[in-house]
Amino acid sequence: MLLFVLWWVFLYFFLSAVVKRGIDRSVLRDQTDDLEEYHRNMVALESQKLDLMRFEAQLAQDRSQETAAFPPAHQ
Repeated sequence: MLLFVLWWVFLYFFLSAVVKRGIDRSVLRDQTDDLEEYHRNMVALESQKLDLMRFEAQLAQDRSQETAAFPPAHQ
């Protein structure tokens, strides 16, 4: 009878440790996935910023070429 009780106590603690370890790994995996998604989003945002800066530079260059080709009339 004592061995039976000890067996169940051991099984309880063993399974508790296994479940806790699985939950810890699951939490770490979720956090890692969140960090990877955050990194992807930040890379995409930086890419969009660079595209916008290139577009603005192109607009400024086009405007300066227009004013060079057609200078404003002096009054």
